[in-house]
Amino acid sequence: MFLHFTDPTRAIRAMARLVRSGGCVAISALLDVDWADPWQEILAPIHDALRIHGLPVEPFGARPQLERDFWAAGLSVDAAEDLLEPGDYRTVDISIAVWRQIRMTAVMLKGLPADAVSDVETAVEDRMRDVWSRTDPRDMKFVARGCNIIGHR
Repeated sequence: MFLHFTDPTRAIRAMARLVRSGGCVAISALLDVDWADPWQEILAPIHDALRIHGLPVEPFGARPQLERDFWAAGLSVDAAEDLLEPGDYRTVDISIAVWRQIRMTAVMLKGLPADAVSDVETAVEDRMRDVWSRTDPRDMKFVARGCNIIGHR
């Protein structure tokens, strides 16, 4: 089990190489997020870094591409379902802990050098602390859309 690949296409190929004939591969992927307004200020360093490096500001993939990656890697797609998940971290400490654990900044900055990602992670955490200190926690909610895909070799 892994959490948040920064290169899902490569990860799916690797999983396909490792799974035996008849074996199962399952992924749960984030497709996009509707961030509440206060999050826009928090995400600004991420958007700035992507623009500076000439990368798209929408860092997550699309479900059809993930399904094509399964097929291209020699995996069938047995099931695919969309997910809609409300997000509510409740406190800044939880927010920072979750972002660190799931490597959200790295996921959003895929393709950037490690030192650039580290600098942006620090900036994002500093903004989280600042925004959370002056924002009602009820205004910090968001909605994440994703999908689960299950296939086999």
